[in-house]
Amino acid sequence: MVGSALSRYWTINVPAKTMAEEVAEAHLFLWPLRNDTFAVASCLRFSRWHLFLAVLLTQFITGSIYSLVSLSQPLDAFFQGNLYAGKSTALLMTGSASMAVAAALSGPALERRGPRWSMTMGTCILALGLLLGQGATMTRTWALMFPAGVCYGVGVGYLLITSFSTLQKWFPDLRGTVNGIVLMAFGSGGGVWNLFFRALVGPGASRADNMPHVFAYLLLVFVPPLMLCTLLMRTPPASFRVSGHDMHGIATEKAPSASFVQDEYLKVGMTLVNYAALQHPPQNAAVEGTERHYYEQVKALTLLQCIFSTDFLCLFLAATALNMPASVYFELATTNTNGDFKSMAWFGVAKRDIDNVISVGLLSSSVGRLVCPMFSDVLIRVFYANPAFARKVVLLLLVLVDAVGLALLVPRLEGDYDTLVQVTYVLKFVSGGGASMTACLVTDMYGVYNVGTMYGLVSLSWAVGIASVGLTFSGSGAAFMSQMHSMVVVSFVAVALTCLVRTNSLDRFFHGYQFTLCRKPIVQIPFASQGQKHYAIGGDTAPHGSTFFHWDSDHDIDLDHEPDA
Repeated sequence: MVGSALSRYWTINVPAKTMAEEVAEAHLFLWPLRNDTFAVASCLRFSRWHLFLAVLLTQFITGSIYSLVSLSQPLDAFFQGNLYAGKSTALLMTGSASMAVAAALSGPALERRGPRWSMTMGTCILALGLLLGQGATMTRTWALMFPAGVCYGVGVGYLLITSFSTLQKWFPDLRGTVNGIVLMAFGSGGGVWNLFFRALVGPGASRADNMPHVFAYLLLVFVPPLMLCTLLMRTPPASFRVSGHDMHGIATEKAPSASFVQDEYLKVGMTLVNYAALQHPPQNAAVEGTERHYYEQVKALTLLQCIFSTDFLCLFLAATALNMPASVYFELATTNTNGDFKSMAWFGVAKRDIDNVISVGLLSSSVGRLVCPMFSDVLIRVFYANPAFARKVVLLLLVLVDAVGLALLVPRLEGDYDTLVQVTYVLKFVSGGGASMTACLVTDMYGVYNVGTMYGLVSLSWAVGIASVGLTFSGSGAAFMSQMHSMVVVSFVAVALTCLVRTNSLDRFFHGYQFTLCRKPIVQIPFASQGQKHYAIGGDTAPHGSTFFHWDSDHDIDLDHEPDA
């Protein structure tokens, strides 16, 4: 019973839009009523750029979860009577873990119920967390802070995944660029909200006195904009086309009909990403290595097939290895009982110098988040590159820079402030750029219907990386240096794992593990055959009983003729 329920949950069945819903969503503001009716404001028409701005604002707000560390000492002072009690650290980790888990688990519900439902859930849960926090500070009840932290994290997880996955469907032509902008907003939001929280609690002893007002202010600042963003969220209609492509990136003249996609794929939990007939390639097929060629060769996959694929395992481990060195960077901001940064003693510098390093890290991360996916878009458009391969190339360059940079800089890092600044530039640029590139890569590899869950699961790599680093950190300068030397090895592991992520469709869907280099398989490990047959699809019908379906973009193929093995 439980297994069946879990299987149903992890199978994405995307419902078709009704005509009334498509008509209502042509307007900017709408709200669903009963019996397939909608309240609309007919004065303004909807544009995908309105949704982009809503996602940008939502991502900026969700970035606040990483700046809550600014409230750790004021919370300790307010509830424990000691600025350095340290109990709020567990609270903040609980909130971050809740966000990661919610982001990983909410994807299937989001696709079934739609982005407005998911945004509403996220906003309500986040508001509940803030209300619990306000109640805790008004009554000085520390026990209420943990459910408040869980609700805050879960709400942020819903909002983060909903906004990101919805954006992917509207911008198949500018995926890297828009992802870079909104993920930069998420990353830089942490720094901006950090300043906001510090301004709210004030300096010195007054920090504890001002805590009863913090959560009330956050309710006023967060909830109204999120309610507005909820009204703007929607998925594209079946007729959506931009730059001659549908939301999957398939050229209009090659895309199958919307009714065919709905009946043969979405209703049975398959996500169509237009897999080509590889066994008998047509004479006028796309040139190998081009964007069109890639999208013609991606199979229809279920969500569970995506999650348990070898490539996703390698990508998750690579993302974890990429994030771990950047997690060490956060140790620079740990403080001693006097409120000073511990790293001041490690490098013999003043507080303003460590503040400068932290600012440099924020700037480098934001630039990396923006520039790297934009560069990958340029590679795709200028060189007509396979999108997933172009993203992987940029990601591989980033992890190589990380590994080589750390190998050169870490041996002379101890006590050298100038080297610390250089290491910070490398770590934060790579981690920021890597976060954006990973988000783009899972979209291109697993499709717009699966990306919410896949990106949510990849986000868990941050929690795994931070936990791995935090559990081995004793708070001393020697421990910091020991970790940095270990991160050199971890970075080279990230390089190897990134190389193992396959973007060649022949490799990805080989029954086993196959890795091709220069069009020649260099690794080929077949799995036991299950007697599964693959069919080429043409027209508006498809054979049943097969896990994967092939789509030939150039020719109709007689379905009565089963292709030779």
